[in-house]
Amino acid sequence: MNKVHLILFCVTMGLMLFSAGAAADNPSVSTTSFDGVTISSCTLYGNLQKNGGYDVTDVGFLYGTSASNLGYAVSEGFRGHSYGRYSSTINGLEAGTTYYFRAYAVNEQGTSYGPIMSFTTPSGKPGPFNISAPYQNHAVNADNGVNAQWSSAPGAEGYRVTLRDMTMNIVCFANRETGSSTSYAIPQENFIPGHEYSLSICAYSDAGETCQEQRFSIQQMSGVTVIPTNSTGLPNQNTNQYRNSRILELIAAGEELPLQENGTQGMPMYRYTFTVRTNTDVGQVCLFLHNGTSTRLAGVNSTYNTNGFLTQTREFTFTQNLSYEEWQNLRAEACVYYDGQPIRDREGAYKEIPVPAPGEGNAQVFGSTNQFMEQIMSFVRNMFSWNFRGASAE
Repeated sequence: MNKVHLILFCVTMGLMLFSAGAAADNPSVSTTSFDGVTISSCTLYGNLQKNGGYDVTDVGFLYGTSASNLGYAVSEGFRGHSYGRYSSTINGLEAGTTYYFRAYAVNEQGTSYGPIMSFTTPSGKPGPFNISAPYQNHAVNADNGVNAQWSSAPGAEGYRVTLRDMTMNIVCFANRETGSSTSYAIPQENFIPGHEYSLSICAYSDAGETCQEQRFSIQQMSGVTVIPTNSTGLPNQNTNQYRNSRILELIAAGEELPLQENGTQGMPMYRYTFTVRTNTDVGQVCLFLHNGTSTRLAGVNSTYNTNGFLTQTREFTFTQNLSYEEWQNLRAEACVYYDGQPIRDREGAYKEIPVPAPGEGNAQVFGSTNQFMEQIMSFVRNMFSWNFRGASAE
């Protein structure tokens, strides 16, 4: 090799080593992973592999909703000559959105970037929706039940329906699932003419639920129409029987049925007697039985007893064979019955009571006729015993 060739070789090798040395001066960083994704935050991970021979003055991440426009940055600051993993948690993200990110590292020679990765935040709770039927604060005809309808809620995985009787302050049913359907047919047995109801629809997802409420009342059902009131508040000013009629008292008493009359294969059954006391202006009384999920008409009675000297009151009685469970929230409602319908448009024309468990409150229970007679005989024996002790003391 002559002198010229040697010079050229040395220059070429020098340039190559210079280029390699310049490239090695940049930091080296990689984008590694992410975790902890919520509807509004995520933790990003990177790895500083080389510092390029200089202090690394900053490491962090760039991120955004487009891989070509990472417009946001989060910094972890000075790293010096330290290597290894680092992380940053970003907040304020939008639910149900895909984000792209990459790691970066900076020294005095320049900035290096890791590869681009992505993650998607989960959807938030369902968006708003509207109940379209029944209409707010309208009276409806429930001859065939009531059809509830509502618009679709964005992000909803399903819907739940709850119905409350606001007149009686009870829950008719709660959280009935409709799946993805945006309508639900509420059966007729959940309603009473003249009562006001609250319909609640909740759209739900893993992130929460969004609920809407609508109020309405029942004007008619199965041929029974609530009599509209006039300006004086009385449907018929010429009918003294309706105008002055009063429910004075409603009493429930329970008696355990003998096994031979049970008919339920061992389940306890009770014979309840409901006594309705009214003033003498009442000609007919009806009785409704309500529990947490349904209502039924027990009967209409126009036969009453004045109990001899109780000429200012009338007693109407209803007998029903019932099972009793605490969860039923059993209640009885007596109404003046006039012109083929129950009267609930004024105070005093109806009365409602909770039906207690047999043996509690007014619902005293005797297990059998023999038990009843035993109690009478016990009282008689005690009475004679008291008299005997009194006579002996003298």
